[in-house]
Amino acid sequence: MQKAFNRDEVRSGLAGTLAGGSLSDFGPRDLSLGDLDNGILNGSLPDIAFLNFNLPLNLGNIVLEVPPVVAIGRKAIPDKQHPFRAPGPTDQRGGCPGLNIMANYGYINRTGVTTVTELLWAQQDMLGLAAVLAAVLTGLAVLSAVDPTTLKLSISNSDSRTNGPLSGILGQPPGLFDKAFPCSRHNVYELDGSVAYTDSAFSPDGNTNHFNSTKWATAVQIAQENGGTFGPEWEAALRYYNYNECVHTSGCRLSYVLLFYAANGFQQTAMTSEDENSLTLPPTIEAMTLFFGVIDHGNGTYSKGAEQLPPSWDGVSYRRSVPLTFAELALLGDQAYLAHPVIFGTNSGEPNSFTGR
Repeated sequence: MQKAFNRDEVRSGLAGTLAGGSLSDFGPRDLSLGDLDNGILNGSLPDIAFLNFNLPLNLGNIVLEVPPVVAIGRKAIPDKQHPFRAPGPTDQRGGCPGLNIMANYGYINRTGVTTVTELLWAQQDMLGLAAVLAAVLTGLAVLSAVDPTTLKLSISNSDSRTNGPLSGILGQPPGLFDKAFPCSRHNVYELDGSVAYTDSAFSPDGNTNHFNSTKWATAVQIAQENGGTFGPEWEAALRYYNYNECVHTSGCRLSYVLLFYAANGFQQTAMTSEDENSLTLPPTIEAMTLFFGVIDHGNGTYSKGAEQLPPSWDGVSYRRSVPLTFAELALLGDQAYLAHPVIFGTNSGEPNSFTGR
């Protein structure tokens, strides 16, 4: 029996797919799990021997996808194949504006149920992330939120549309902002440090996809006090504010790692357009309000809308010309931390019981 990737139909599919350039060019190939002799990886890469294993017959199909090639450089976003469309009532939208905006423009499936391949490609093609950074972020999702047979995940809550032939045995994977997902639980990922969403310890259902008007108002106020942008000074001040607020209000507060500082670097690196000189425009309050999909009611209160791209000087949004690397993002996080160094640790079951360890 030939290996899955050595089949003529798969090779011809790869050749056709690599010539594409939009989400519609993804080349799905249904392959019976029973046909995957000794695993799908054997024979797919020359001179690399993978561990042999046999899968039982009649478990259904999996879908192998090969994404289009991502062109590096200046690019108007969105293009004609990716118009803005507000989410419908059954579409998943979570607490990450970057994921939501990729779905709103169709760079990932508009339902908010996407695949690992789509997610890797969309982060690079729409947001301008480097391949390694996109892979790291996708890896966080793969850890616990991806169905292993469909390679699908929900960008918000758990969704049966991710299910595959083994879901009845392995269980339905949680969504990225579902309370069951390890990276969304209190003290692990979203924490009380989210810019606009309620931490799982304080949300009514434990999920971390609930917009919090008070949190956004605080973020805006701190921006107003730091040059009117969501820039480096804002990032440092907001993280320090959130740290102290968590110590004083949360009982199970937090091992605050530098990852959370680095995450706020996206506002100043990937969420704004470039100008005519290929320089990133400032992350103004107005631009970030649009990207986060926030509706300003003009009286100090806010509500949630649909995330949209902030335009450049000519009304068009331009993706950054040079891909954003993990090192660049980590440096911003390090600088934000060093502006207001804090001791990492946790409270001991009640507010103001910080142990510093």
